[in-house]
Amino acid sequence: MLRNRCLLMLLLGGMAAGALLSHAAAQTQVQVTPQPRVIPKNETFVQRVARYADIKEKDADKCLQVVGRALMEDLRQGRTDALPGLGAFRIVRVDKSKDLVNGRPATIPPYNVVEFSPEEGIADNANLEGVEPAVTVPAFEYRILPGQTPGQKMGSSRMPNSRMR
Repeated sequence: MLRNRCLLMLLLGGMAAGALLSHAAAQTQVQVTPQPRVIPKNETFVQRVARYADIKEKDADKCLQVVGRALMEDLRQGRTDALPGLGAFRIVRVDKSKDLVNGRPATIPPYNVVEFSPEEGIADNANLEGVEPAVTVPAFEYRILPGQTPGQKMGSSRMPNSRMR
């Protein structure tokens, strides 16, 4: 019962917000641009969900736990689940491959990973001005000998090169 009620609240909340925005945009003929919201630093995710859905914090916590369990059950059965306003989750199989493990060639057995495909607006919102990332990943730089710095070739400093081309 609680599971159905939570899913219904999530769906209806998303549809109501979409209908309200489209109605407001149609009335004013103004393009709506997403504005980042200021979230109190001490407010948790569960507290925000409870505030947005206008339910008790205890019910919001139960609802999120039920959604997580239901998602895991569906992923175990090979289903793809889409959460409205967020994106889709699915299990993807990575075939066996060959790679270096501790500097030695090794065969990596096949394994499964959870793939998340965000809805269109999610990536756009992630790149809005003022969005702070949780982690910054350093750029990848391929080095053949990771323990050594790249060599710096210099010409001879004794005599200028007399070779002409």
